[in-house]
Amino acid sequence: MGRRERRMLTVSEIRGVFLHVPKTAGTTITAAFKSCAFVVPHQKLAAHRAHYLRLIGGTLPNWHKLFKFSFVRNPWGRFRAYFLNYREHNSPEIDAATYTHADFQTFVADMTHQDRLAFTTNELITGDLELFDFIGQFEHLTRDVQHVAKCLDIDVPDLPHLNTLKATVSPDWRDYYDEQTYDIVVEYSAWEIERFGYTFDDCATQRAA
Repeated sequence: MGRRERRMLTVSEIRGVFLHVPKTAGTTITAAFKSCAFVVPHQKLAAHRAHYLRLIGGTLPNWHKLFKFSFVRNPWGRFRAYFLNYREHNSPEIDAATYTHADFQTFVADMTHQDRLAFTTNELITGDLELFDFIGQFEHLTRDVQHVAKCLDIDVPDLPHLNTLKATVSPDWRDYYDEQTYDIVVEYSAWEIERFGYTFDDCATQRAA
């Protein structure tokens, strides 16, 4: 079956539920588990907000038996990646690798974008935390995808690298932040920072967004 051919999974084929948080390799993970996982897209999360998993739980037979998983990412890196993605796809006349501090400050501080960035992780995952069987990390994608595959009882899938930004983007997100934007991330992403030990300086050992 070609990549562009998409079909709905039958009830018997669904083994898991994947909650897609933006800019956590969700497009890649969706493609990897397309044969067995029901995907909750972030567009739906933006529309329905907290407890969306509970809303769809009644629509899937054997809900309690399905393996429910999601992925998170260093929040300072995720906010920067979301900003560059937005610039690249919504402002094509502007080089996504070119920015000013004011651009990023406005993007993060503006509630329209900030709200979507923040609640997809904090409200949806933490609001329904007990429903999840596993929360993987973008930074350990291969390892954690292998774990998900084992739990779904399938062969480890290939990981196509999809929906990526330009290779010229620096992996160091620190230059984008000032004190205000740093503090916003700390406030809205306290759960990820505490649970996974994320720090502002993690980019020194991570790949580009």
